[in-house]
Amino acid sequence: MSSPPVGLLATSRAFRSLKIPDLISANIKLKERQRGCSDAEHIETLVLLQTAGGECPEDLQLLAGDSSLETSGNAPFVATRPAMRRDG
Repeated sequence: MSSPPVGLLATSRAFRSLKIPDLISANIKLKERQRGCSDAEHIETLVLLQTAGGECPEDLQLLAGDSSLETSGNAPFVATRPAMRRDG
């Protein structure tokens, strides 16, 4: 049985290997301004949050400080709770 952090890293790698960030950038425009996190980074953060069992922006602490995400060579960007609430 794998732990949630291992599942997060696998989810992030699958997300990126399927070129989902490129598809998001080409087809989805959620933000009005070009500052902060990209749309793809926001969506990847939400996907990782759901994988970790989170239900709301306050649950982003489930991803914060995750050593498996931080030490991987291709670590995903994880948006902070304030960034998830204010960007747009």
